[in-house]
Amino acid sequence: MGDKTVATVQKVKSYLETNPEFAPSYMDKAEFLKDEAVVTGLNPIFNLAEQLASDLNDTVTLAGSEALTASMLYYGSAKEAASKGVATAKPVYEDLSQRFSKRGNKNFSEKK
Repeated sequence: MGDKTVATVQKVKSYLETNPEFAPSYMDKAEFLKDEAVVTGLNPIFNLAEQLASDLNDTVTLAGSEALTASMLYYGSAKEAASKGVATAKPVYEDLSQRFSKRGNKNFSEKK
């Protein structure tokens, strides 16, 4: 429920208490009051959980970006070493080149 909807439900609860004559006979007032109490009680916890999830997402995004940047540096170093004939760099470069190939590269589209 959005903030406006929660506020509407809480306002109806207030009116139900001050003007009960407008509640239809088929409305389960006890169930409404239980539901409103759950929403009102859990809403602050829900908001904290949403903020935590957003903060976690931001942290994962930033850390992932930094990790990818470092990975690209390592790949570049292995590529250069392989081009200079360093034997141990060649298998590392060949393996990683499958991950770092350009999207238009034939090898990349075959690996998908």
